[in-house]
Amino acid sequence: MKGNYESLTSLAQEIERQEKVKNDYLVSTTAVSMIDPDQISIEGVGDFSVNDNAHSQIAARLNIPRKYYDRMTEVEGLREYNVNALMHEKPERRMVRTLDGTTRAFLSNSFKPYDNFDILKTALPVLQEFPDLQVKSQSLTDTRMYLQIMFPTLRSEITVGDVVNYGITLRNSEVGHSSVAVESTVWRLVCQNGMISSSLLKKYHAGRRVNEDASGNIYQSDTISADIRAFQLQLRDILKSSLTQDKFEEILNPMRDATERKIEKPQAAVENITERFGLTKNESELTSRNLIRSGELTQWSMANSITALAHDLESPDRQYEVEKMGAEIITLKDHEWEKLTA
Repeated sequence: MKGNYESLTSLAQEIERQEKVKNDYLVSTTAVSMIDPDQISIEGVGDFSVNDNAHSQIAARLNIPRKYYDRMTEVEGLREYNVNALMHEKPERRMVRTLDGTTRAFLSNSFKPYDNFDILKTALPVLQEFPDLQVKSQSLTDTRMYLQIMFPTLRSEITVGDVVNYGITLRNSEVGHSSVAVESTVWRLVCQNGMISSSLLKKYHAGRRVNEDASGNIYQSDTISADIRAFQLQLRDILKSSLTQDKFEEILNPMRDATERKIEKPQAAVENITERFGLTKNESELTSRNLIRSGELTQWSMANSITALAHDLESPDRQYEVEKMGAEIITLKDHEWEKLTA
């Protein structure tokens, strides 16, 4: 991943800023009203604009197809009328997450806020116990945070001279798009491609409802603090047991096997993979270019031709997806790979 922040420091500063200004409200839907197509009002709290993610979650919760939800803005007052009628028809408690005057999420009242600030505060002291770590990329989007760390002392080869390093990708979403996750990651030194492989640790944003004050503003309880501490201990133990040369070699064995699986019809293979994995036309063309430039026609080179897309894509979310996709190519069953390359 390229990352959209220049340094870990700049990412941490933005996350710290957000921590100070964000607010969560646990309220009845009867207290929420849409006052124009892109703005809601929370009774006793104030008015907030609505971003695309929150719009999607509101539409999904009210069982309004997103295409129709968007089209309703063509008729004045139609979206507001439908949303308010459905919000108030069957009252329920929802967590409304706001940042900088914008509604960024509309979630279940059991959503547990393991937030980016707490995750970084938890993970960094543990990671710093490992010598010579390198921060490869850091990203923050409207929906997710990503942090990629490489450990130069954990190094091996796929084939003679094809050197790779081991590391992790740390991922989180404050707005309901993913769990807190730590995933093993392999970097190929010749091209700096990252391939996000197996899951090491996952913690879901679900559980008992957190506390709230009289206005519905959510605050962290001792339970949340204890959960964060438990996560820190889990992270420490997982890293210490997973970041070893033996574990690294286990991950590399399927990649080494992939160097032996040939591609007889490269263009047909790219077309089949494009269809199966949902590549765009541009991504498909770039994959073909990368495969040709690699000078090799193997399952390993195809996987790297896809992970290399991360260098050309601007969206950190899509960069993450193609780096995961590369590992999915490697772990295809024999009959699946044969079908894609027939």
